[in-house]
Amino acid sequence: MFEVARVTSQPPAQPPAHLRPETRAQQTTGLVVVSVLFGVVVGTCFVYAVPLGLMASAATLVLVGQFVSDTRRHTNRVIRANDEAVALIHGGRMIAASERLEAQARLVRHVPMVHAILVCNRAVAAMAMGDFSGALVLLESVREGRWLNNPDLPLRENLALAFMQAHLLQGDLSQARTWAAAARETLAPAREGMMVLPEVALACAEGRWADAMAHARQGRASAEAVLPAAHLRTLGVLEAFAWAHTPEGAANPEGIAFLVRSNAPRQPWELFAFRKAWPGFDAFCRAWALQAPVEQP
Repeated sequence: MFEVARVTSQPPAQPPAHLRPETRAQQTTGLVVVSVLFGVVVGTCFVYAVPLGLMASAATLVLVGQFVSDTRRHTNRVIRANDEAVALIHGGRMIAASERLEAQARLVRHVPMVHAILVCNRAVAAMAMGDFSGALVLLESVREGRWLNNPDLPLRENLALAFMQAHLLQGDLSQARTWAAAARETLAPAREGMMVLPEVALACAEGRWADAMAHARQGRASAEAVLPAAHLRTLGVLEAFAWAHTPEGAANPEGIAFLVRSNAPRQPWELFAFRKAWPGFDAFCRAWALQAPVEQP
């Protein structure tokens, strides 16, 4: 096992109020809004991410209650804003996405499912920018609200994947393995490719270089079916990193060079989280002059 980030010993602070779910008392003092999710398509940010799951809507939320029409229109605007933030994250614009997600989260604390999705996506952006402890604080807040931690809802696997990546990047490999198992339990077969990058990263963190290469090569097709281009490039660089630690890689520097150059970062924040968490991986990226562009305002 090579050097990874140490787990913080300090208890995390609470997130700001607008990123925490409302308490039962707060929810019952005003109008009660019941949201029914007809369809949600989950995007990917493993980095992570993060490992890790971004949630984009494929259909609207139908809201039942007083002033339902106004509430529905308002919530649909927030959902569209969330989808735009997801697109920003996939484009490497983490700062811009974070600002949008936080602004929308302030507006829908009374719609807990939508609020939970916004906060989970904000945690994914935090991980991509290297704030692993902050991401865990947000994810714990989402879990406490139970809207994305309900086994009867189709979003639990994404919360598990996000937790896995946050713990992995902090160096808590035991917790990362636990959350990986939770994600596998609920992951639909069509989306198994979401596990490829996390599995490769975990194998690298544990120094299982041959396993990391096998996961990357055998899972490439399924990963390509569900992961965005930036995550596929990260997968390629991690495969090269693992390969460089094997006798096979030592005998084939040209193959490693091709793999690295074919997957050089093209968007802001690519590779940043893993480089911050793993000094050995950062040294590898420096040796190959891998540098992501800077996010522009």
